[in-house]
Amino acid sequence: MLQELSITNFAIIEHLDIAFEAGMTVLTGETGAGKSIIIDAVGLLAGGRGSAEFIRTGADKAVLQGMFILPADGVTAQLLDEAGIEHADNTVILQREITKSGRNTCRINGMLVNTTTLKQIGETIVDIHGQNEHQELMQPEKHLGLLDEFATAKIRKLKQRYQQQYDRYQQLNRELRQKNANEKEWAQRLDMLNFQVDEIAAAQVKVGEEASLTAERDRLDNYQMINQALQQSYTLLAAGEETTGAVDMVGTAMNALEPIANLDPAFNEITVNVKNAFYGLQDAAGQISNQLDLQEFDEGRLDEIEQRLDVLAQLKRKYGDSEQQILDYYQKIAAELAKMTDSEENSEDLAQRVADLKQQLLTTGEALSDKRRAAAKVFTTTDSSRTQRFVYG
Repeated sequence: MLQELSITNFAIIEHLDIAFEAGMTVLTGETGAGKSIIIDAVGLLAGGRGSAEFIRTGADKAVLQGMFILPADGVTAQLLDEAGIEHADNTVILQREITKSGRNTCRINGMLVNTTTLKQIGETIVDIHGQNEHQELMQPEKHLGLLDEFATAKIRKLKQRYQQQYDRYQQLNRELRQKNANEKEWAQRLDMLNFQVDEIAAAQVKVGEEASLTAERDRLDNYQMINQALQQSYTLLAAGEETTGAVDMVGTAMNALEPIANLDPAFNEITVNVKNAFYGLQDAAGQISNQLDLQEFDEGRLDEIEQRLDVLAQLKRKYGDSEQQILDYYQKIAAELAKMTDSEENSEDLAQRVADLKQQLLTTGEALSDKRRAAAKVFTTTDSSRTQRFVYG
């Protein structure tokens, strides 16, 4: 609010001091009486463009000064703080001098500033509306803002609540629209994840299974060769009905050496080596016999292994180079599937939340409109009920 205005040597005004009181002040008078000069002076204090043409004839300079109460929105105070200008008493004094040379000297609360700073701060304090100017008062889209500023104490909380509800409604509505727009891609992704999860789960993949099956398959593939080698080696080592095996022959040699083993260290060493050979061959013959007992050829098992290895190979081509990578991929897509399933189940909840919030928004909006209508009635009667005085030019 403008409290005091001082004008010296400006246009046709030699000197003028005006003190304003709370409420609205109306300047009236005939055309050419000088009303616009006062408005021009306030405009220059707010950072308007000035030149030496404004200086009163015969004077060296024009001097303008205005004292304003800081607006309640805090914007002006913030700009003053950023510029390093003190404003402890909640007022701000704007000063401007224009010399014949066109030089402008601007001060805010006694501190020298440039015209840019004066304009930045002045625009937050003064808003000049002219008949032919595109100012806020002439712009219908700005009327709500002006009305809200007029009735700020009465509607501030209600307006804040409406803004919060509106922002939340916009956010949730965007999410819902995005879900609906991506419904086809969402469904395709969901189907694919369901298929992959089911495929891997049904396979029951185990780490190390492929290596174990491959070894078993190799044994079955080479059954004839393995069985023949084991039979032949066992026949050569163990005694048969008509033949003497290597184990028996080495045993006979061992028995022949034992009587002379203690006669000479060399004989003893030979005897020990033969004994070791005997027991080694005896153990080997036993192991071969056990393997022969285990040898079974199951052609059905071989087919089963081949089919299982084929399943693992297909999974590796799709989901990873090893059983572990397949299982890691399974964990990843299973988590994504669970999240998408939960999200799909929440789609209806989201739609309901949007609908509920819209209703809340409408209710709050109606209450806000009622408050604004009441404020508008007060605003439109301000001319008669709150006019403090008339200044005639």
